[in-house]
Amino acid sequence: MKNKFLILLIIINSILLINFPSFSDDYIDKLKIKVGLNLYIYKDNQKFYLYIPKDIFENKETGKLLVIIHGYSGRKLSSDGLSSVQKSIIAWVETANYYNFVLLAPQFDEVKFNNDYQRLNFNKLRADLRLNELIEIIKIKFNNVYTDKIKIFGFSGGGQFVHRYCAFHPEKIEKAVAGSSGWYMWLDENLQYPIGIKLQNNEKKISIEKYLLTNLLIIVGSEDMKQGDFRETYEGFDISSLEGNSRYERAINWYNLVKKYSEDYKIKYNIEFNLIEDTKHQISDKLFNASRTYLLK
Repeated sequence: MKNKFLILLIIINSILLINFPSFSDDYIDKLKIKVGLNLYIYKDNQKFYLYIPKDIFENKETGKLLVIIHGYSGRKLSSDGLSSVQKSIIAWVETANYYNFVLLAPQFDEVKFNNDYQRLNFNKLRADLRLNELIEIIKIKFNNVYTDKIKIFGFSGGGQFVHRYCAFHPEKIEKAVAGSSGWYMWLDENLQYPIGIKLQNNEKKISIEKYLLTNLLIIVGSEDMKQGDFRETYEGFDISSLEGNSRYERAINWYNLVKKYSEDYKIKYNIEFNLIEDTKHQISDKLFNASRTYLLK
């Protein structure tokens, strides 16, 4: 089967204009946004991609924001890392044009975010708060794009980011897809974050009730076992004993935990689960289409 994303990359790269501007401290006022795919540099040199459909740019249509969170390979400061982020956003260009989505794909690089963006880099430069800053840029620049609630997709390391982002910012989620996460934040107040949900005293407590009501899809391939970077332990804690021995098992076990928590505490939940048959640790056509369908409905 041909790789859908490589095909899109070849075709769309030939027609998209990519810009590489840099900005001073008042860069929002000077931000030069153009139609198509643009690579921007934030004030601390973090890179992020924006894709702007023509009708949105010309204010002919109203639109929404779809955020794409890269996988673990996208963190690399090399050209390979940035290429991975670019590839992740290009996969959604056709959808963006048809449904008038502005696409945002930040790069959470390995230096600024300490190889920890999946867990939000909680004690340093927080990846979730940085995403909120970038969303604010779009809100300021486009009065025809709804940004109060977002659609968001992440795969692998990006899936880890997404399911944690939903916990800390449930009010910002319209629809979210966490694809093939390596492991999950367990709904246990006795386990320290990021393994569980126990936070430091100065941090706002996670509202599990609000979290479970977010429109979040957990999606994973039936053959997604231990391919690629697969974490067995975290800071000495045995993740496999708690969550399972594969991404497939961990996704199912976490979703079952959500259902049990809902039943035990009489809390409603909107979190859904989708198992994609005959799929390993990859964004197969079936996994992509199922994610797209969920985000659009």
